[in-house]
Amino acid sequence: MGGGISLPRRSSETWTAAEVSQLLTSMGYPEYATAAQEKDLSGMQLLQMNTAGLEEALGCTKTEHASRILNELEKLRALSLGEETSLSDGQRRISMLAESTEESIRFAKPEDRNGLLIDSIREEAAKRDAGEAEFASWGLSCISELSQGQSENRQFFVSEGVCQLVLDFMEYFPNDIFVQWQGCQCIGVLSSSSEAADKFGSAAMEAVVGCMSRTDVSDLGFTGIRALKNLVSFSESNMSIAKNGGAIECLQGLMDDFDYNQFRYTGQMLIQLIVDSDGGSGESKEEEKGGD
Repeated sequence: MGGGISLPRRSSETWTAAEVSQLLTSMGYPEYATAAQEKDLSGMQLLQMNTAGLEEALGCTKTEHASRILNELEKLRALSLGEETSLSDGQRRISMLAESTEESIRFAKPEDRNGLLIDSIREEAAKRDAGEAEFASWGLSCISELSQGQSENRQFFVSEGVCQLVLDFMEYFPNDIFVQWQGCQCIGVLSSSSEAADKFGSAAMEAVVGCMSRTDVSDLGFTGIRALKNLVSFSESNMSIAKNGGAIECLQGLMDDFDYNQFRYTGQMLIQLIVDSDGGSGESKEEEKGGD
């Protein structure tokens, strides 16, 4: 999609030596890429090493190179549930910051609440990956809940730059399944307007595909499909990217990976939507009805 997602659309634990080499080449380390190929080093083998082991295996000349490579591999690990039995069980994880923010918002004037929420989310996003993943997932869930069927709230959030904040949180916490899930929820809800779908653009499409490709959790798969559907349905440019940028092949691969009939059905419906499209926005009137 877009310029094309160059890295394998699977978790880094499953990568072959050739795919590891592809990552190292994309990072500007051709000499390490060659070493990975020659020694047949898989993603799982590299993930089991520490920086010293990686330096020796790839012939790294600088420790910071080895650390950067391990960090990139860690970011692309499989997304799976922890102690929770479903994503819904863990969507409101304990966060003292979220609790105090929620209390402040509750006692504020109704007309000030959305602004206070955005301010708190901006402040936390400024911390980048040093922030709190639990707060990020809470903040994203609030945006989704307040925007569901509420066009006025959606318009406010989009005008306040929420689209980029959603993508930022998904980037800062790539291995937190709840942040990824809530990010996909936000993208799906907000993208029921052409303004938001256009602002999200190919970056959101790649973020959604990226997390869907690293999990077998059905809730995340279904949410991701819905997000992709709205992104292409309400944006001519996104539909054009999907139609001409390999989205159909990507979706077919995901349908092979997800062993859920409902996912395969919705995935096939989305493929058909893209195939039948002339590149236009097929469902723009839904915004007037409040979205889905």
